[in-house]
Amino acid sequence: MQESVLLTTSYVTRLTKDIPVIIQPSTDGHDKINILELNVRKHSNGKDHHTSDYEVKNLVVRRGQEFRISVVFDKDFNKTIHTLSLEFQLGTNPVISDGSLVEVTSSPVPGEWGMEIAKIDGSIVDLVVYSAFNCLIGKYKVAVIATTENMKESVYKEEIYMLFNPWCKDDAVYMEDEYLRNEYVLEDFNEYYWGNANQIGRSFWNQAQKQEFSEVAFSIFISPDYYE
Repeated sequence: MQESVLLTTSYVTRLTKDIPVIIQPSTDGHDKINILELNVRKHSNGKDHHTSDYEVKNLVVRRGQEFRISVVFDKDFNKTIHTLSLEFQLGTNPVISDGSLVEVTSSPVPGEWGMEIAKIDGSIVDLVVYSAFNCLIGKYKVAVIATTENMKESVYKEEIYMLFNPWCKDDAVYMEDEYLRNEYVLEDFNEYYWGNANQIGRSFWNQAQKQEFSEVAFSIFISPDYYE
């Protein structure tokens, strides 16, 4: 679980720069709400997204497919005075125009980013998050932002991985054949053939695509200069 960062400030830029943040003292904070915990439901989301076997501590999801998270507050969430929004950031200088910065505040449009409140149980709010089928893949920094009427904010930061989605018909990598999906996407061990027309041999290949994949498959996407 990532460390909670609670801010009482109206700054718009929250994740884009590693600079000191000035904490503005609240004079009427009776309606301010703080985020205590973010449950990314790693087990259930991993099962739904075929990523539960990946050896990584962060949540791994596939684009174009909804996932669910739960936000725990220090008091009951009241929709009449409290609002929730999300920000997804890639790289060190994310911008909206190239998709490396995504602000999610509204109900989803099919195929695009969106979010909606599924359930409110006192201080616990369940969210359904929708990612675009063509969004950038990589390691996203995520901010969950709770705002009150007078614009006080509580920000909680988390990191998740976004992958291509062979199960999503709108994704460019969609594979209709379930057998091929299982073999090429889910299997860690496979075979390869070598030799020539007169002599053909085969050997086993450990693809290791689920082992420390964040350091291998995503090395280019988490490079500081990739999204500059």
